[in-house]
Amino acid sequence: MRRDGGFVLINALILVAALAAVSVYLLTRAETGRVRLSDQRDADQVMLILDSFEAYAQSRVIEALSGGGTAQEGQADGALSVPVARGRVSGTLRELDGLFNLNWLANPTDELADVAFRRLLDRLALPPDTADLLVARLAGGAAAQEAIPLSDPPVHPVGGPVPMMALLRDLPGLSPRTRDALVPFVTVIPGDSRLNVNAAPLDVLAAFLPEATPGQIAQLVSSRAVEPFGDVNDFLLRTGLAEAPAMPLPPDSPPVPDAAGPPRLDEARIALQSRWFEAFATAELADLQATRLIQLEYRGPGERPAINWRITTRP
Repeated sequence: MRRDGGFVLINALILVAALAAVSVYLLTRAETGRVRLSDQRDADQVMLILDSFEAYAQSRVIEALSGGGTAQEGQADGALSVPVARGRVSGTLRELDGLFNLNWLANPTDELADVAFRRLLDRLALPPDTADLLVARLAGGAAAQEAIPLSDPPVHPVGGPVPMMALLRDLPGLSPRTRDALVPFVTVIPGDSRLNVNAAPLDVLAAFLPEATPGQIAQLVSSRAVEPFGDVNDFLLRTGLAEAPAMPLPPDSPPVPDAAGPPRLDEARIALQSRWFEAFATAELADLQATRLIQLEYRGPGERPAINWRITTRP
């Protein structure tokens, strides 16, 4: 009896140990599931925060441009930072039409863009061959084949306009220093865009106005902050680009040949408001972080700005 009682006790202890192990396993599974569910909930919330910022950026563009202003008015560099429960969302909104559009270089007949970009490189003390690298990539053709090394298996690169700057990031010959120095002054938007002279940085504006002195450019930017250009003629007059009416010649005068000169900024290239915008947001919640970069197109009053593309990094 005592021997049987010992076996029973041992079996009972084994059973209790097994049940305890099962309980620990189930509790661990339950806790793991709870943690995963909590993490998924937080990840979903981070995405919702980014969605909210995206909606805010669209509303900001509508609000500003409907009133004839700019999307960055009232904000330092278009920056926003707002606390949320257990985290924060911060981001920027910037106008792109005031920047030099690299996709202009894809048009081999656009002499003004080519000349202005080379002036911009000179102002920024960047290698002049940067223009040749970008023209070769964006204009396509045999030059692009030579400028971009082929992969294995061979892939023939196709030139032409690009939809986002990331596609030019690893361009052979374009150093990180040159790329980073260009970022504040260039963009890539459709090639039919115009230069928003009310938003162009000083160096970009100067690249298109070679006749103006540094003092004149600085004065132009300063006065623009107080009184933006009201129309194209206002800009041409204040920059001295508007030509005075020619004096009539006597009837028997020989024809005067057209004076050849460098291409000049004219009303075909000038805009007074932006159409394209870029918004970048970072959302933080607990230990999670996510970012989103979007490009928006303003199509006119009464229409919500369209999302041309978005890139989201998820936690």
